[in-house]
Amino acid sequence: MIQADQIKENVLYPVPHGQYVFSLPIILRVYFKHRKLLTKLCHCAYESLLKFLRTTIGLSDGVHCVVMTIQTFGDYMEKFHPHLHAMVSDGLFRKSVAFYVMPKVDLGPLEEIFRAKVLKMLKAEGIIGDALINNLMSWKHTGFLVYIMESELLKMMKKVKKMWLNTLFVMLRVTLR
Repeated sequence: MIQADQIKENVLYPVPHGQYVFSLPIILRVYFKHRKLLTKLCHCAYESLLKFLRTTIGLSDGVHCVVMTIQTFGDYMEKFHPHLHAMVSDGLFRKSVAFYVMPKVDLGPLEEIFRAKVLKMLKAEGIIGDALINNLMSWKHTGFLVYIMESELLKMMKKVKKMWLNTLFVMLRVTLR
């Protein structure tokens, strides 16, 4: 298994990255016990990210970098929780290797793109029909979730910065007395 530091040092370009998590509604999770669908789920997330980044940045030929893992917590059907973790470049590359950073934006549109791609894929596979799709679409919270996890490194850097600022403040206060 490749460790995170090996990925950082040997795979990722030195540009900003975010760890995205893609989660499914409970009602659909059972279908992903079939392993071939997990691969297709990864394709849905990959394509959703690319469309979202290209639209957000306005770079139709941009390319993103993604390292994705599948996680399936829970052994029993009622606890089975397939979801994806993806380390994603926070922006797009051009063929010239120029990098365009993505601004901070709401991930709601990415979630909608992902939901549409997953439902389309499941329907094309003959697993779900229009009745279930319409039912899911009528829910206020569809159960599809996409968010960015804060990395442990970033959390640690924030703590160090806070400690440094607190120390500086104390030193300044002592100096002014």
